[in-house]
Amino acid sequence: MKVEALPWGQGKERMTFSYQTYLACWARRLSWKETADIFGTSRDTVFRAVKSVVDYGLARRSLDGVTEIGIDEMAVFKGHPYLTLVYPLNAGARRLIGYGSERRVKTLLRFFRKFGNKRSAQLNFVCSDLWAPFLKGIAKKAPQALNILDRFRIMRKIDEIRRNEVKPFKETYQQNILARSRWPLLERPENLAENQTVRMSELLKLNLASIKGDALCVRISKGSGTIHAQMRRKSFSIIG
Repeated sequence: MKVEALPWGQGKERMTFSYQTYLACWARRLSWKETADIFGTSRDTVFRAVKSVVDYGLARRSLDGVTEIGIDEMAVFKGHPYLTLVYPLNAGARRLIGYGSERRVKTLLRFFRKFGNKRSAQLNFVCSDLWAPFLKGIAKKAPQALNILDRFRIMRKIDEIRRNEVKPFKETYQQNILARSRWPLLERPENLAENQTVRMSELLKLNLASIKGDALCVRISKGSGTIHAQMRRKSFSIIG
């Protein structure tokens, strides 16, 4: 008896390569159950097709040339369990290259260990939010990289500080102009309406942490187009 390899399949797998790829592509658009129902197969068959395609890609994946990465979290299921996701931001190379359960420092450190010290040292930019474990992991494993922070998170932090300043300001001054200052602070300067521009000119005269933080963020954005972690210590020492 002579055993021959078949070019359209692998081992004892009953699906051909083309059918596995076909099911896996549809499984990206639909749930695995929907894919199985539409094509008259089982969820286990869809799972095997997806696993085969993913294994094929992982075996041939190259992480060389990755100099920019993004780090984010995604909530899964109920009860707020999170996954940490890492993906390259280089043009033409955007794909998931790392994930881990929860969003702790050790989760990110596990990724960097797999990524390797040499590749980590070649990172020029890392994009993340203000989540402290992410910032600690980046500072430890890629200290040379410019850590670009999410502007939305920074502005939300500034608004939180503004809300904490409203009551003490009201007790000190008769006219509490901070009470209606949320949107002038959150809007970009070029998008401010005329009355909001007047309100901002009044706010900028105040020696408050939230106003200083907002002015600093605007100044950084105009200068570099980003708000990055090297300025974060300065801005939040003013804010906090």
